[in-house]
Amino acid sequence: MTRKRPGLPARSLSAERFLELSHIAVAPSESSHRNIYDSLRAAGLRRRIALQVPHFTVTPQILQRTDWMVTLPRRVAQAFNQHGQFTVYPLPVKIPEVEVTVHWHESFDK
Repeated sequence: MTRKRPGLPARSLSAERFLELSHIAVAPSESSHRNIYDSLRAAGLRRRIALQVPHFTVTPQILQRTDWMVTLPRRVAQAFNQHGQFTVYPLPVKIPEVEVTVHWHESFDK
């Protein structure tokens, strides 16, 4: 996912173009982010990391102000793109499905 702007294709990115762009990396401490990271590396895709963040929830605000991109689970990217300000691309390689986890404080269980 990246901010919509002139000069980018509308539907898909080649692996070469994907690697040319600077990326936000979500710290791979959780299993789903580690799976994405490992799968891209196994496919020979070594992204140019501009910034590493601890969680993907901050990425829309960063993308709105940069030309960077981020690799997220598709449903998360679609939720972030409710107003259409981003372009959501499929990855240029197939990777295994990843499990997305949700964290909350126990006080929200009441």
